[in-house]
Amino acid sequence: MQEVADNPQVEKANERIVAPAVVVAGTANVAVGFQLPQFFLFLRYLFTQPLLLLRRRRQKSWGTIYGVFDKQPIDLATIRVIDNVTGNIIRSQVTDQKGRYFILLSPGTYRIDVEKKGYTQQSPILKLHASDIVYDHLYRVGSVISITEKRSELNVNIPLEPITEDIPTKDIIRLYTKGVVQYTISTIGLLMSLLSYAVSPNRFIALLVCVHIGFFYAFHMLSTKRKKTNTVGTVRNILNKKRIGRVVIRVFDATYNKLVQTLVTDRKGRYGALVGPSTYYVTYDKRGYEKKKSPTIDLSSVLTQGLGGMIARDEMLHPAAPLVPSTPGQEAPQEAHSESAPSVQDENFTDEIGPDGTLAEDAAKKLQDIAQFGKDDAS
Repeated sequence: MQEVADNPQVEKANERIVAPAVVVAGTANVAVGFQLPQFFLFLRYLFTQPLLLLRRRRQKSWGTIYGVFDKQPIDLATIRVIDNVTGNIIRSQVTDQKGRYFILLSPGTYRIDVEKKGYTQQSPILKLHASDIVYDHLYRVGSVISITEKRSELNVNIPLEPITEDIPTKDIIRLYTKGVVQYTISTIGLLMSLLSYAVSPNRFIALLVCVHIGFFYAFHMLSTKRKKTNTVGTVRNILNKKRIGRVVIRVFDATYNKLVQTLVTDRKGRYGALVGPSTYYVTYDKRGYEKKKSPTIDLSSVLTQGLGGMIARDEMLHPAAPLVPSTPGQEAPQEAHSESAPSVQDENFTDEIGPDGTLAEDAAKKLQDIAQFGKDDAS
């Protein structure tokens, strides 16, 4: 192996072909997986993060943008501070991984606008929230903030409501599969770039490795992240107790009947949903199995001391009963039977009806024989 790595031709091919190709593949992986506006938001967050960290060390007072149902922070949300008099944007910032922002303002009156794909500020539910169990000092949509002191911190907490979309189960599985493939490509690309550096340890390859590490980090930041936890639930087949992967799990807030989270079990049938204090119910959907709905899960503030909890129920799914299609051979006897059934209408008894509306004795007996034995074709 060392002889191959020390081969000048191998090193030359590595520098000219392999290493650049790996970086191009990593770039394409991020570009295909995420939209450019989202990637630019990440870059903006990346370059402004060191400055924010320095500010926070001096004064640890910041605001948080979070989901109104699950109380979880929302990262890479764009917050804009608008001058209430002129309508101009005074400050603009992107939240970090914990949904935090830090903005200093001069005296004046301001409004706040927040933009995040998949969320909205304009919600009847949000207008009802003047306070929150987890967060205080909330900003209500459309209200005006008055700053009187010089260089005051904007530290209001802003809830957003997720926009619920009725996404079919097959589309959710398709997106999940796409994410798995992209993660695999990203991991292989990183390993290939490190291997390429081992073959040709020079500055150019080292720079390409750093670029690929940056893309790998961007992929993890922009992809849907599952909170790391030791508490997980497992979905199994009720008949053979085998774990079921790729089960679509939807978590609903029982109070508002709103979709809060959508998850997919991994190949070992595991899942876990971190939620805020409220009551919930969960649905389990998998092709080939009967859809299941859980009972109400009580994670209210009284029981969780305002912290919420983890939804990680062990569930059993029953395979759906197979549909048995009808065949022409099975329908034929029924059709033949209906054709051979005796029909009273084949005989004309109108002439046998008397003035009083009753049948003659011979006609009544003949009708009884037809009903019991069928019509005699010879007659």
